[in-house]
Amino acid sequence: MARQHILDTTEADYIMFMDADDMLMPRAVELLYIQAKIQNLDIVRSSFVREERKGGDRYITKDVNTITWFHGKIYRVGYLKEKNIRFLPGLRTDEDAYFNFIAWNSTKNRGELNEMTYIWRDNPNSVTRCNSVREYFSNTYNNYIRSQVEGLKKLFELNKDINYSLVSQTLMNLYYYYMNAKFLNLPLDETEAMFMSLADEPWMPTFLNTPQNWMEIVQNVKAGAIYEGQYVVFYNETFYNWAMRLFKKYE
Repeated sequence: MARQHILDTTEADYIMFMDADDMLMPRAVELLYIQAKIQNLDIVRSSFVREERKGGDRYITKDVNTITWFHGKIYRVGYLKEKNIRFLPGLRTDEDAYFNFIAWNSTKNRGELNEMTYIWRDNPNSVTRCNSVREYFSNTYNNYIRSQVEGLKKLFELNKDINYSLVSQTLMNLYYYYMNAKFLNLPLDETEAMFMSLADEPWMPTFLNTPQNWMEIVQNVKAGAIYEGQYVVFYNETFYNWAMRLFKKYE
């Protein structure tokens, strides 16, 4: 709500977002702003440093130009307002996943900065870094999936077109979440509802009936998952059987 309020009221040309427990690298704002301003870009993304703890040890890793999070990005306010790109109401975690999914994929006027500008600091009290696999999937990853599903619908609304590669990625993520949620005995009704809501989208019949749209799924879909060395889960339903069971209207 605070971020949306700023977007609705700011008179700035460009805007950045930053979590209260993170840090910026020296000259981060200057470097991002200069590239965006000189090239008149709608959005610029950069790399960021991620701090993590495993047991008693602390690790520093580099994330290169990711889309999902706000970290290391600058946005042209006029572009966000022209496209009516807003936060999804009611989303309390991974709200940046929905926002960036739309903001990055609604323009070709975007750029990348080959610099690390942001430090994503470790916070043991963060809602997205809990120690419980079950809690993470129930609260955080569920909202990430919702961001992608609702993001696809919004992209079609804005652009009157859809990137089928994004559809493939979203379906795979839905599949992974569903199978892992099933293993963790989490409720599945909401996930099934999100999946089936895609069946009503006008572009879904074309996606399902065009063989090349399945190639990314065929090449990348996994048969199981590993959780930090604690669990190895082998899915008991193939992607195809799972998809066709839920997409009954297209059988």
